[in-house]
Amino acid sequence: MYNTRLHTLLLFDDAAFSSLFKKDDSYFNKFITRCRHNNFICMFATQKFKGLSMPVKSQATTVLIYKGFTPQEVSYIFHNATINGFSYKEFKEIYGRLEQDQVLYCNSQSGHMRIIDLSHIRALVQNSVPHGY
Repeated sequence: MYNTRLHTLLLFDDAAFSSLFKKDDSYFNKFITRCRHNNFICMFATQKFKGLSMPVKSQATTVLIYKGFTPQEVSYIFHNATINGFSYKEFKEIYGRLEQDQVLYCNSQSGHMRIIDLSHIRALVQNSVPHGY
């Protein structure tokens, strides 16, 4: 049956090292862990995965990883995210194939890990911006 309940999307941009998530028992960390069953989708955009609190990392079901991380950062992401069903060797090999405008998609619920090409988004943005900007 089709679910007509509303969903709420919360986007935390540049969320690494945010004071909102510093303490594991902070309001927002509790909110993330408790509201995940109530049609809340929380997205965290960060350049430093290490800067996210452990409660946030442990609740993540989908991780999108862009090219450009150091080998140490890639290892940290793999070992501290909820990436299931793959060895670190497989993860590192797939991550190493990323090119510009691609993202490594990892979903812990489905066990899927694959490269997604996002170059069509760059093309849309470049074609929609008037010249001179």
